[in-house]
Amino acid sequence: MKLVFANDSFKGSLTSKETALLLDKAAQFVFKDVETVKLPLSDGGAGLLDAVISASGGRVETVAVHDPLMGLIEAPYVVIKDKLAVIDMTAVCGIELLDDSIGDEKLASSYGMGELIRSAIDCGCEYIVAGTGEVATNDGGMGALRALGAKFLDEKGRELEGRSEDVDRLAEIDLSEIDNRITDISFTLMCDIPNPIEGMQRYTDILYKVTGHRSDNVIGTGAAGGFGAAAYAVLGAELRSGIDTMLGMVKFDSILEGSDLLITGTSIADEIAANSGVMQGVAKRAKAKGIPVIALVESLGEGWEEVLGCGVSKLVCISGEGKMTDNPEGAAELYYEAAVRMFENYREGNL
Repeated sequence: MKLVFANDSFKGSLTSKETALLLDKAAQFVFKDVETVKLPLSDGGAGLLDAVISASGGRVETVAVHDPLMGLIEAPYVVIKDKLAVIDMTAVCGIELLDDSIGDEKLASSYGMGELIRSAIDCGCEYIVAGTGEVATNDGGMGALRALGAKFLDEKGRELEGRSEDVDRLAEIDLSEIDNRITDISFTLMCDIPNPIEGMQRYTDILYKVTGHRSDNVIGTGAAGGFGAAAYAVLGAELRSGIDTMLGMVKFDSILEGSDLLITGTSIADEIAANSGVMQGVAKRAKAKGIPVIALVESLGEGWEEVLGCGVSKLVCISGEGKMTDNPEGAAELYYEAAVRMFENYREGNL
């Protein structure tokens, strides 16, 4: 029997890799003789780089860049086969990097994201895949473009720093000195934001005037505080579903071949999880191949019934024994015990 484990991370308790290892341990205990495939995944948010390395290998490059408040930090990205760079935007723009003592996102800039892109180009990468996740920036990607050589000017011709507060001050964009190597890069942005950029009409109008690309009517351009608009209009990025991009990189369909069961899961099974993210992404692909899917989740949220319509055959909830987020230290034990019971029920035909 071949089992595939393809989980999202469980926020506040377990990573995708940790859940895969626990599922493997539980399966080996219950079935004794079983083939397992452990596949940590991410839809572009938390755990993206770890998931990519686990699934595809590659090396980690660490560079000195700027955080959202322009302080110096060290941030990683992954290079695969010297040609593909995978960047996690939260490494330089994540909400957790915002200084709580200031608490003003208007000062935040995506400058560090542009520095990571430039570093990947310097490394000789020809393809860049970037995940967005939860970011602190809301500058429409101005900071990132500024790091790549773009200039943003106000009505008096003064150069703006490219912070979130500068969006409303913008009068002109000068792309004459932007790094011309970006035209040779194939750029993919992992985003599951179903909306175009909003609330930045002045900015998008000027972007259109300069680039000829209308970004305020394109799904996904609202991702990462509007970085999706800059990526689309200036970097020529393809805006794709995060989980579909990830599954393509790891050749997920090939991994599923010959499988008897897929185990997936996420923190909360709800309407959102049924329509976006790792769990629904892998479940749909397994369903298309006739492979049953069991989702082991921490808790149920509003609209959880919809999960059973996205390819999940059975839904198993852990929270009857207590939430893992309430006891992070005991999360692994709680998850493992739930996995053992799940596999025992499956073996006995009760799932």
